[in-house]
Amino acid sequence: MTDLLRPYQHTGIAFLQQHDRALLGDEMGLGKSAQLVNAAVGKTLVIAPAMVIDSGTWTHEIQRWSDDPFRFSQVSYSSLTRRSARPSATAVLRPELDQQWDTLILDEAHYVKNPNAIRTRAVVALSKQSDRVYMASGTPIPNWPHELFVLLQILFPDQARAGHDLGSKWRWIERWFNTYPSPYRKGTDIGGLRGCTLACKRRDPLDPCEHYREFVSANFQGRFLQRLRDTVLTDLPAMTQVTVNLPMTPKQDREYRSMSQDYIARTDDGDVISWSAASKSTNLDRITTGLGVLTGDSTSESNKLDMLRDDLSQRYRPTVVAAHYRHSVHAAARVARELGKTVVVVCGDTSPADRKDAVTRFQAGQVDVLCGSLDVISEGITLTAADMLIQIETSYRPSRNQQVARRIHRLGQTQPCTVREYVSVRRNGATCLDGNKRALVASKTDSQVRTLTAARLKELL
Repeated sequence: MTDLLRPYQHTGIAFLQQHDRALLGDEMGLGKSAQLVNAAVGKTLVIAPAMVIDSGTWTHEIQRWSDDPFRFSQVSYSSLTRRSARPSATAVLRPELDQQWDTLILDEAHYVKNPNAIRTRAVVALSKQSDRVYMASGTPIPNWPHELFVLLQILFPDQARAGHDLGSKWRWIERWFNTYPSPYRKGTDIGGLRGCTLACKRRDPLDPCEHYREFVSANFQGRFLQRLRDTVLTDLPAMTQVTVNLPMTPKQDREYRSMSQDYIARTDDGDVISWSAASKSTNLDRITTGLGVLTGDSTSESNKLDMLRDDLSQRYRPTVVAAHYRHSVHAAARVARELGKTVVVVCGDTSPADRKDAVTRFQAGQVDVLCGSLDVISEGITLTAADMLIQIETSYRPSRNQQVARRIHRLGQTQPCTVREYVSVRRNGATCLDGNKRALVASKTDSQVRTLTAARLKELL
């Protein structure tokens, strides 16, 4: 089957086989799984997010690319340890996993970033019992560069001991990052990379500054390989992205105006954000999708679901519909069913078995519409049966929005793709939270939108 691989994939396999531990950081949709399967030797354990395991993605990849699928075992990050009758979780590995492995594969390796998390401690234990460790992530640094510390300790176990470079997290942090006393709590906060300026932060994440390049070069020491889609997939069908601006319904607009005013308290010095219990909710965000999704899956008073009804009525090929909120996902599914479409739903309340069945049936062409939540479908699964993605809501995490489009526009896609992104506007033509949020997300990286000041939130409303 290796004759079906592309030249850059052969290069990736050779890179992995040159090292006993390495990180493959190819951009989403470049076929990292095929490279990992071909590079693995002997008895191999694959660890991946539950959605990826449940969907059957790794089963399919192993059966396609390995001459001996039975030497591969799979487990999700959430299933690594023994179940405990006590309320507190345990870091004791499940007996069938607690053994020596010839190869350990960590898919979506950015899941291993919190050194105190149970799954991280379990992965570290397994890495010490493995001859080879191959990690893969299309977003190896999803939030902050200092979250790489655990991955680096796994890559260089000899340097993760006392007295060595990676033996102390804070010694490593103080070498590479700006630190300062926290104004909100006792302790120290971590800033950006030393030497970085505002100009560095404004650069495209795929074209980082020299400080970041130096950081990667010094820390990965040649064990990190990353290729970009635009560089290696020059023959992939075109993808067209369309922004559809939709005026809210009259009732939506009135409710949005009323609730947004509740967020703001007026004083003699001007407007300030009122941090009431209501202001901490997501209701204002949901209103821009529809009033019916505030408390359920009703399709009433929704400019976006009305547009979705029109779009789906003209579709004869499989379509993916993505939303941020669970109620919105189910409301979109209701719209599709009312049109007589066959529908599957993949979100947080979908069982693992149903998730796997949904993706399998969709890819087999047995389903017209797959409605999924951004958090669940944005990583690790292939939905190339669809040539259109309709995104009715956006995530505050830029990588989530980028990843979900890669589910349809990736290796294996033979049709030109279209992404239709619905954006609500006020009836007077003014922007609102929905459009302003998208503008903010488009101009930032994940780390820059993790927190919003009160003044910035007021601008978004």
